[in-house]
Amino acid sequence: MKRTLLRASTKPLRRHGPVKARNAQRHAKEWARAYHSPARVRWVAAQPCVVCGMTPSENAHIQTGGMGRKANYQYIVPMCSTAHRNFHQHGREFGDSRSLDLPALARLTEQRWLEHQRRQEG
Repeated sequence: MKRTLLRASTKPLRRHGPVKARNAQRHAKEWARAYHSPARVRWVAAQPCVVCGMTPSENAHIQTGGMGRKANYQYIVPMCSTAHRNFHQHGREFGDSRSLDLPALARLTEQRWLEHQRRQEG
């Protein structure tokens, strides 16, 4: 007996590739809201992990933007891939079990980024 999979949505599956022209502007705006700029993404990736101190790191959003959206870039901390994966598995308990104040670390990351930008400009 052959099984068929039913999908809950009738929308076509999104294929990997370039973003459609009609959504390119919205996509760019959302990316900028969530990550700020490519320079900031590279800078955060060069920072040590807030959990173990390893580099390179990933840009880890510590909050959601609601309903499948990424939070604003002010809620990013650098985490190695292992810590980032564990954070997604355990959620808020991740920071509590390690005595990490993730919102404070996100604010510190933002302050350091702003200082880095000021040094680059002046």
